[in-house]
Amino acid sequence: TGAYTITITATDAAGNTNTASTTFTVNGVQLLFSLSVSPDTVSRNKTTRIETNYTNTSNELLMVSFMIRYAGPCDSGVVDRIGPSHLNAGQTKSANTTFHVEKTACTGLYVFTAEAYIANVLVGTATTRLTVSPELLKDNKH
Repeated sequence: TGAYTITITATDAAGNTNTASTTFTVNGVQLLFSLSVSPDTVSRNKTTRIETNYTNTSNELLMVSFMIRYAGPCDSGVVDRIGPSHLNAGQTKSANTTFHVEKTACTGLYVFTAEAYIANVLVGTATTRLTVSPELLKDNKH
């Protein structure tokens, strides 16, 4: 972390030069977060819980929000938006939502992504996976 200056000097074929400088600041990690689903294998027409845990590792109050998306074998979309909410320095929070697998949903692997935002600026992503299996057939008794 810290402030850094980059200076570039250009010289043309005639020996003329020009110099330009810019300063930028590198911030350390401000937000640690994870994403999980439980259970991580479900059949069609069932629901799974999606949870994100997040910690403010900075010494400042942060305004944090998450966009939870999914991508499955046949479709993709937004599951939910969490926040914005205030997160004090050093504070840890968790938030959850649910994802219902439709009765006619494609089976296979679904990838969930949490996009983390601080003050509406994307700062990172985390992913987790859900396996959707066909409905279990009940035994027919005659």
